[in-house]
Amino acid sequence: MRWDLLVCSIAHRTEMLTELLGEFARQRAELENPASVSVIVFRDNLQTEYGAKCQALLEASTADYVSWFDDDDWPAPDFMASVLEALEEQPDYVGFKVRYTEDGVPQVPVYHTLRYSGWVNNPEALYRDIVHFNPIRRDLALRGRWEGGDGADRRWADQLRALGCVREEVFIDRELHHYRHRPADTFTVASLRAPLEQPPEAPLAPPWVRWLT
Repeated sequence: MRWDLLVCSIAHRTEMLTELLGEFARQRAELENPASVSVIVFRDNLQTEYGAKCQALLEASTADYVSWFDDDDWPAPDFMASVLEALEEQPDYVGFKVRYTEDGVPQVPVYHTLRYSGWVNNPEALYRDIVHFNPIRRDLALRGRWEGGDGADRRWADQLRALGCVREEVFIDRELHHYRHRPADTFTVASLRAPLEQPPEAPLAPPWVRWLT
């Protein structure tokens, strides 16, 4: 069983990407079978829309399971080990709780689980069924197509939901993913739509990290 972490990145966040890859390396080194987890990164200088990046990453993978990260997301310290344990049951999907912050300020709880049939925002919590941050069988993920920028993740999830193909879940009742939203620093903020004249070099990475451009 193999699992690929698919990372969307932009040159503006090279420092954050470097930190994320470092955390992946730390967690991978502690695994009983590190070769079961690999990383693919699509990093550019704002030339490619978010949906196209996610689709290219999905098509580049040959793993049994995939899940996406943005370069400003962060995994729980036991993220890899916990997910691999869940994948031993060979589910369609792994659900978990998400830590959600706005500029570092904690927000309402977030639940990613197939117990809910869609995306619902309530004052007390956010509920999501299919989300690309969660590990999913790659053959099922390929049944939806990523396109466009804003809302590409939701459109992809809507397609899979309509097909009814994602059925079996292992739910981990802990916050395994930290969604660190910063309104002034997103893929679609106007100030970031201009490519950097001198983008930083990509961070050094081990052989189990593959790069797309």
